[in-house]
Amino acid sequence: MTELRPTKYSNFYQKYKNLLLFNKNLILSGRAAFFSGAIFTQLLAQQQAENSNNLLNAAATLLLEYGAYIPLFGILFYLDNKHRYTDPITHQNNSNQIKKAFSMSELIYSVSKILVQYYLLEQNIQPYQSFYGSSACCLGNISCFYQYKYRGC
Repeated sequence: MTELRPTKYSNFYQKYKNLLLFNKNLILSGRAAFFSGAIFTQLLAQQQAENSNNLLNAAATLLLEYGAYIPLFGILFYLDNKHRYTDPITHQNNSNQIKKAFSMSELIYSVSKILVQYYLLEQNIQPYQSFYGSSACCLGNISCFYQYKYRGC
């Protein structure tokens, strides 16, 4: 009988399991928010064809994005990590750590996303294209923020 040996991939998975699960949750919830936001911004712009309010479009799209992203991410993250954020003695949820980590990045993302999407809509760029452009730009801002904040660059 052959002995099952751990492969380099299973060692990699065991070493970075928490990071991979966290990123999986971000990717799934981010995709849901991304596609729902792109569809919504285009539909809203088509409905407001005569008197378009680009600031309203950008703000409403951000609200819908968060309406899809935050609950879905919260549920997925909780299901994967409920044992880590529950006090074993009192069985109370102690998730303040994750809330603090996201608050600053979400603030940066929200403000920059509305401003960039509004600017792109004002330049008569198609609504779905302005959504994609602002999302990509703002995710780049968040990446730079994390590198500066946590790596000391």
